Amino acid sequence: MYTSMTRFPLSHEPFPPVLLSVEEEEALEALADQQLLLAERQLDEHVQQNQSVVDMSRWKSLKTRKSINLFCERSNYRQCHNDGSQSDVNWTLPQLLAVGSLKGTLEDIIYGIQSPTAVHMIAKAATSNDEVVDAQVLNELKGPTIAHPFRFLGLKWLVKAHPAFMSAVVLPRDIVYVEHTGIKIRGDGSKLGYFLIHSVDLPQYPELRKELGLVRAKVSSCVLLRQRENDTNEVDVFMTGRAAAQGRVLDSLALLSTANGLTYFWNADICAKRKKLAWRLRHKRIMSFEDALIPPSLCPLCTKSLRYVFTSPIRCEMCGIQICYRCSRAHKLLFPRDFGSKETQSVVVKLCTPCISQTLKENPIAIIRQEIRAGQYGSLTSPRHGHRHRARAFNVFEPYRHLSTKMDAPASVNLSPDYSKFDYEDSTGPIHEREDEDEADVTVRSQSFEMLYTLLDDLNLTMQREEQWNDYAGFDDETILE
Repeated sequence: MYTSMTRFPLSHEPFPPVLLSVEEEEALEALADQQLLLAERQLDEHVQQNQSVVDMSRWKSLKTRKSINLFCERSNYRQCHNDGSQSDVNWTLPQLLAVGSLKGTLEDIIYGIQSPTAVHMIAKAATSNDEVVDAQVLNELKGPTIAHPFRFLGLKWLVKAHPAFMSAVVLPRDIVYVEHTGIKIRGDGSKLGYFLIHSVDLPQYPELRKELGLVRAKVSSCVLLRQRENDTNEVDVFMTGRAAAQGRVLDSLALLSTANGLTYFWNADICAKRKKLAWRLRHKRIMSFEDALIPPSLCPLCTKSLRYVFTSPIRCEMCGIQICYRCSRAHKLLFPRDFGSKETQSVVVKLCTPCISQTLKENPIAIIRQEIRAGQYGSLTSPRHGHRHRARAFNVFEPYRHLSTKMDAPASVNLSPDYSKFDYEDSTGPIHEREDEDEADVTVRSQSFEMLYTLLDDLNLTMQREEQWNDYAGFDDETILE
């Protein structure tokens, strides 16, 4: 029963596991493919017919985030060009369009957007500030695999709160939708990343207004990503979206909330960076510098004294070397409070600049493949094997901002200054051992380690390489669920 003190995320899942029929699964997949095709046609029209220029007679500027420009369709254009496919009856708010670019590779950006588990969904919301306070993966039709690491097709549920100034007059909304994520090769040979969500109405997932005070909203959005041909570190972004807020809410407030929710991708590059840092922290190896030529009283990176007034040496959480404060960076990250929990705790980690730099260069494809084998995205089974619940994930994101007193963000707890005691591996839950390792995993491990060796060699540091390589190349942290 709903009360004004309902807090999110809930301590229980609102919907029990439901097995969909083959016909229902095929219908959902066909719907997702249809919506993706429609978005691709809109992209082609924007690029080929309009030369990537926004028609300001149709669109008016709504807001700008970073290098992403968001527009809403003008009411007079909408009235004159209503084609009936997305009528005013179904979509009460103007259509939205976003164009711009993000820094990084296509794989990095889709890695930052990807959210195959409820933990991913809420953690991603913490970075993008899209006001998601609860989520559940209802049914997974196709999940990430070794061959398709970015793939996800399934049903999800989320709760979207509102900023504090709106919470007194606007009830929270929930959405049940099909999500489709991945990278595809188009007919011209180019790669296209996509992240699609489209509301669905299924009797297995009824409205929760009486139980939780949630108004069921409708959303349809598709983000398309293309690597620039002349810049391997720039990704073009194209997004179209529609929404129906439902309930009694002013259109202006609903449009603002919708705009915030549909621009969740604007911090995808930051999401990717923090997920990489999380992965590296789980696979860290403390280095030994007993034979270093630089005296222990000096920073091994800048060779300046480690002993200053009011400061003390800092130990890098990844490699374990002691450095000065100038050569370190503090990152406030979120980790699951308990295995399988959606609640998080905030941890401040201090890392040396070389570890950060080298970690951010890692290939996200190899990282995801390693995480898949570790069981962080569920068991390695083929699609259509019944309901698969994905709750185990290891993420790194900024803390969630406060929304309202009634709609709390996932609870965060600031750890004591002795953050080094936090067990990064335990936060992901139990992992089983594996005996094999594919070429991609070996490559990413050896490359990252050799890059660190090169850095240390440049600083005239010596290490016991053979012993440490044997330790690093061990299979104790390479795992798989049979």
